[in-house]
Amino acid sequence: MNYRMICRVLGLILLALAGLLLLPLIAGLCFRENVLNFVLTIAISAALGGLLLIPRPHSRSLVARDGFVIVGLGWLLISLIGALPFYFSGSIPHYYDALFETASGLSTTGATVVTDIDAMPRGDLFWRLFTHWIGGMGVLVFIMAVLPMSGEHSMHIMRAEVPGPSVGKLVPRVRTTARILYLIYLGMTAAELILLLAGRMPTFDAVCTSLATAGTGVSTWYYDKTGEHWYRFKVDFVYNGKVVSTGYYCENNQTLTYDASWLTGLGASVTSGCPATIRWLRSGLCWRAALRF
Repeated sequence: MNYRMICRVLGLILLALAGLLLLPLIAGLCFRENVLNFVLTIAISAALGGLLLIPRPHSRSLVARDGFVIVGLGWLLISLIGALPFYFSGSIPHYYDALFETASGLSTTGATVVTDIDAMPRGDLFWRLFTHWIGGMGVLVFIMAVLPMSGEHSMHIMRAEVPGPSVGKLVPRVRTTARILYLIYLGMTAAELILLLAGRMPTFDAVCTSLATAGTGVSTWYYDKTGEHWYRFKVDFVYNGKVVSTGYYCENNQTLTYDASWLTGLGASVTSGCPATIRWLRSGLCWRAALRF
């Protein structure tokens, strides 16, 4: 294995993480909160990333095994360091709970250990939902989109990161493929944000909702404050986000086509949701509440 190149890529990942942590830091400053937890985490991430960049790789080539090592260690490092803001601020007292919260966000599972979400600092809330957005398209795919990497060899990283038995490039260059996917992803997020703001949702609420639903995490911080119309609107964007995340950009005719995976997911949701909806209807709930549950 090319250990030095693996260290270099991991160092770039940690530097990118330090840059991403600037956004929740800015959010905390906007609400005049103590952002020392983000400052310390950024310093730790940047320092470790700089140390990993010190060894100069003799070769920039990567093989499939290197890709799996980078993805595995990259996820572990991002989760371990991404949990620090919650732990440093005290919003999640135990580190293992903070680690669970971060891993849940990056994997977009939506599970949480937080019982009183409203009590969390706004900077921590932003970071919690921002992890859903980052993980929605894949952490390492995001890294390939924004950082200079080793050309065709980065395909090994994408192959290890993207689920499924096979992965194809939308265009000849893997980095361009990652950028196209994230441009579509960013466009969907921006579209939802604009519509939520047009519906007079508060700015911070709209940003957090857009980040959460775009990554299909469906994890908002104001469950008791959102009305049914907001819930139905978010569900629409969750399904749209699923379509975008499994879509393919065709270079030959510049059109967007889709594989069968999103149809399978939609079919599974319908077949599993219909019996549950009928059960709630029989319990006495109205059809809107039954469909929501």
